[in-house]
Amino acid sequence: MDGDNVLPRPDMSVRLESALLPAGAIFAIVYCFGAVLTICPDAGPLFFLGRLGGMLLHRGVVPWMTVAAFAMALALAWKKHVAIRRQEAFLRELTLPQRISLSDYDSVNGYIKRVKAAAGFEANMVAVRVVRLLQVWLTAGIPERVASTAVEESRFDRSIQDASQRLPIGLLAAIPILGFIGTLVGIYSAIAGFTFVMEAADDVSGIKEGMQVVTRGLTEAFDTSFLAVFLVVPALIAYVWVRAREDAVLRALDMFVQDRLIASLPGSKSGEAAVPIKS
Repeated sequence: MDGDNVLPRPDMSVRLESALLPAGAIFAIVYCFGAVLTICPDAGPLFFLGRLGGMLLHRGVVPWMTVAAFAMALALAWKKHVAIRRQEAFLRELTLPQRISLSDYDSVNGYIKRVKAAAGFEANMVAVRVVRLLQVWLTAGIPERVASTAVEESRFDRSIQDASQRLPIGLLAAIPILGFIGTLVGIYSAIAGFTFVMEAADDVSGIKEGMQVVTRGLTEAFDTSFLAVFLVVPALIAYVWVRAREDAVLRALDMFVQDRLIASLPGSKSGEAAVPIKS
């Protein structure tokens, strides 16, 4: 086998930097939406929407951090969705023509060259795996060797998938944690205001000012927690959705290799060596 047989390792993982632009767009959209919501009246059926806008714009830095984590989690899910759709298209397009004789070295080698020359080969998981297994077949000619290599390839892709989940999971965990931090900050502010009320017990204006601090602190505490719960739900749904689709693509890839390639190898039932013959 020559040096051209060194193959890429495509996968469906998403680089952080590739998600920064869509995350920034989501962040801007959320805060533009929040600014629009602040014009809703403080009473009536639109009260909740106005309150939601206030949560985004008037509750300190913690909501900004919470929305940033939400925007990044959603952007990663979107980029993952795009990568999954691309692999789904590759799976639909790749075929193993019946005219190829897997016991004919030249036929198999010609098919490998055609697949490698196709556009998008370096990003095509199913094409790269098929070529890798066919190269093993050309070298060893033993179906069991090809099957064991297929299992190793599947495990490798699964390990890449598991590693790519760490950042989204971390962001999903960060959203409620930030909400909890906002709650603590709000409660601390409320306690500080209550202390001020106690110190100004003989001053009516001081009591009013202290009570305002208490209510602002409690409002910040509850609003930041509510905002975190409100945002983590759609982010979690998006994560579960793309994770399920990614699992489905990897299963379809394994089934394609098993049913369309390994089952077609000469000697695959008997387990006897059947080295492809060079013409």
